[in-house]
This record gives sequence, C-alpha cells and structure tokens, in this order.
Amino acid sequence: DDGRSKNAVRIAMRGGLQHIVAMLNFDFRESETYIPLVTLCVGLLFGMISQHQDIQIVVEQMCIGGALLRAIFHPLSTPYLKVLASGLIFQLTQGGGEGFVNDLKEKRGMWILEDIYSSMLCEDQSELQVVGLFCVTSLAMKVPSKVALGKRNCIEGIVKIMENLKVPEEVFLKCLHALLNLSTHPSNQCDVCRRTLKLLLRVVGSPRSRLVREAAL
Repeated sequence: DDGRSKNAVRIAMRGGLQHIVAMLNFDFRESETYIPLVTLCVGLLFGMISQHQDIQIVVEQMCIGGALLRAIFHPLSTPYLKVLASGLIFQLTQGGGEGFVNDLKEKRGMWILEDIYSSMLCEDQSELQVVGLFCVTSLAMKVPSKVALGKRNCIEGIVKIMENLKVPEEVFLKCLHALLNLSTHPSNQCDVCRRTLKLLLRVVGSPRSRLVREAAL
C-alpha cells in the first residue's frame, strides 16, 4: 500500500539499502548463526523492491549477485532462504537489469538462471518445486532457454510434480504451461512425448481434463 511504499523510500534515502547489502554480503561460511540474518536481509530487499520501481533500479546496481547465489547453493541454507533468494534474483532479472544478469553469469556461467530454477524444480520440497516451476515456465518462453532447460532434466521434474495426486490444480496447470513452452522446440519434443503421453492420456479421462483445455488456450 501507499504507506509501505513511502516507508521503503525513506529507508532507501537514508542509507538503509547500503546497510542491508553490507549485512547480506557478509560471508557466513560454515556458521548457521547468520542464516536468520541473511534471510531477513533478502526478505527486506524483496519487500522494498516490490514497493517501488526506483528502489529495484538501485538494487540492480548493487553488488549482491554473489551473496544471493551463496544463499541458494550453500549447504546450510534453509528452503525458505532459497525461495526468497531465488525469487529476488528472478524479480531483478525481469526488471531489465543487464548489469545484474551479467554479474550472475560471470560468477556461475552463461546458463546460471536455468541452473538455479531447474535444480529447484527437481528438489523434493514442494515450496522449492513451485518456485522452480514458475520460473522455468517463464524462462521457457525464450528459445535459447528452451534448449538449456531441456538438457537439465526439467521435463522429468515437471512430470514428477504432475504425478503427485495431491498437487493443487493451479500448480498442475502451471506444469502444463511449462510443458507446452518447452515442447515448442524440436530438441525437447521427443522427451516430452516419451515422458508425458501416458500421463496426459490419464488426465484427459479424469476430472482434471478441463485443465488440459485451459493450458491449450
């Protein structure tokens, strides 16, 4: 709301962003003590950029790529921290911040975004799967990413989610959208057919058949 937006701007104008980033960049190494602090910093930044576009532009220019990658890949990181850090990365990369994206690629390679979200998609925790699924669906709209994601077991990960009978309908529908996006590239079509044909045929004969129609629209 307007009050939160004003508070976010006040914090940013009074040097709050610099302090948050300084704490975020602290290398917690092998100590779990700092995980709550890092989680709070990531959550604060995520909340602030969601309140004001100008704050996002400023954050995109700050050196936080390495800290966010550490928060995702560090063995001590909690699922909640991984969700926050990966969500913040996705938000910042969608804002057109080429400097931020290039910084990530320099640190972890050309396909760092595909690596992050495909690995989350294939995790066992449902909250990580859902974030990975959402981001993979978006990335798979771009031709180079379709190929990269297809090579990173994304189709297998999506099918695993769909085979869970308790998965919510909105997540199941997102799985269908992800498969549709991936299947538009020839390099993925055989794998999509091989892994999903029987599953989709079962779906057509079930109460969820309407979701297949919705995904095709």
